[in-house]
Amino acid sequence: MVLEIPVAYHDSDLHNKSISVIGSNTWSDISVEINVHIPTLNSTSRVFVAARVDQGECNVFKVQDIYLYGLQSGVYQLSNDFARTKITQQGSVQIPAGWHILSLLVQGTNALGAFDGVLFNATIPTSPEAGFAAIGTDSYGLDDFIILY
Repeated sequence: MVLEIPVAYHDSDLHNKSISVIGSNTWSDISVEINVHIPTLNSTSRVFVAARVDQGECNVFKVQDIYLYGLQSGVYQLSNDFARTKITQQGSVQIPAGWHILSLLVQGTNALGAFDGVLFNATIPTSPEAGFAAIGTDSYGLDDFIILY
């Protein structure tokens, strides 16, 4: 629940995004599910769950991981990078304030995701083959996470 950008130690700190890495860098085929609460005031504009995160800190914007974003504008996006420049798939979802379930299953070159039961599947790159799971926001603002993995 960080509301302000921290002191910048490298360029990735200046991009108005937060990320919390969890698990093991050896995880390959995994399922990560979170319950996320988006409040009505001072909330973040996007939340995400990720798999196969193989780098962090200064290199977080250079990696090719699997990110599932839920945007308050009513869009979900599956991206192959933290900066969301390589969108694999996107669609419409309802994301009002309140509790939501965001889940991502990654197996081989397939990803299956859901946002409050709205399902999709996509083909993903073979690299990276393994990495951490991660959660975070695409803008600093309030939200609460409950992680189920």
